[in-house]
Amino acid sequence: LIAVILASVTIALLASWILVTRNHRYKVEKASGMSTLPPGAEDFSYPWTFIPFQKLNFTIDNILECLKDENVIGKGCSGVVYKAEMPNGELIAVKKLWKTKRDEEPVDSFAAEIQILGHIRHRNIVKLLGYCSNKSVKLLLYNYISNGNLQQLLQGNRNLDWETRYKIAVGSAQGLAYLHHDCVPAILHRDVKCNNILLDSKYEAYLADFGLAKLMNSTNYHHAMSRVAGSYGYIAPGKCKLQIIYGYTMNITEKSDVYSYGVVLLEILSGRSAVQPQIGDGLHIVEWVKKKMGSFEPAVSILDTKLQGLPDQMVQEMLQTLGIAMFCVNSSPAERPTMKEVVALLMEVKSAPEELGKTSQPLIKQSANKS
Repeated sequence: LIAVILASVTIALLASWILVTRNHRYKVEKASGMSTLPPGAEDFSYPWTFIPFQKLNFTIDNILECLKDENVIGKGCSGVVYKAEMPNGELIAVKKLWKTKRDEEPVDSFAAEIQILGHIRHRNIVKLLGYCSNKSVKLLLYNYISNGNLQQLLQGNRNLDWETRYKIAVGSAQGLAYLHHDCVPAILHRDVKCNNILLDSKYEAYLADFGLAKLMNSTNYHHAMSRVAGSYGYIAPGKCKLQIIYGYTMNITEKSDVYSYGVVLLEILSGRSAVQPQIGDGLHIVEWVKKKMGSFEPAVSILDTKLQGLPDQMVQEMLQTLGIAMFCVNSSPAERPTMKEVVALLMEVKSAPEELGKTSQPLIKQSANKS
């Protein structure tokens, strides 16, 4: 019996020693930032910098526990996004940025830009809640938007009515106008597309993904603005070897965002993607619409088949919105409206019915001729 008791005590002491040793090693690694990682593994070791932009009721440990493959809800050009549930039940979206050459820039420079973005507060812009980083990983924390993105909605089987589409168009335009006209310094989104317009349960639109956003008065403004930014199909056409292509541009300005928004508006109206094989001979959506408008086909043929057969008043509203979209995608940046003007034009779409017929069709013809 004594031998059994001694053996049990010995096993208990050994287990305690292993546990204490492991905890001590974890605390040392956590404090010093040291960790033993296999090649290619990401380093989530301490120390971490955690900068909240409002009061948050969770810790960096709570966030790191949620960075698992099963929590991935999206991947894009700037990083991978995780859905993370905090201990208090709050849902947030965590974007882990891809490693880029920018990681070689001073940390203070990146943090300064994030600080500015973190203080943006608008009802149609995804809220940046905080920023976390260690020596090799950068995490952006956003409020979680529950209803997916606009591309998923347009490509799904749900019958999206005109009122909902109009609400999404106005909301996203208001968010972009805020960045251009109400932020000091003004901010370019640089990647406006259907994937980056998130929707809540009431189909309120939120502009997302500021991983590519650049401050317009950055010290590296001229260098940064000369680089290609955005997603294929949404970038204003630029001339390269005397060919107009829809994937590159040489001068990024707020009018580049306006063009991208115009492409989104055409997608909302037509139900088609910016670039897809089934669009007449594989044409980009802008060229497809111009071709339709240059023929003798009625303008309503451009509209999503799910939107056809509606009352005349709604048809006129959609045609007027089509004119605004073509105004935005004018090939000359100088001829494109500002986003503040776009918002004003969209608000006029819902003006008195007798005014709609006077303004919609002429705007389409005028935009088509200028482009």
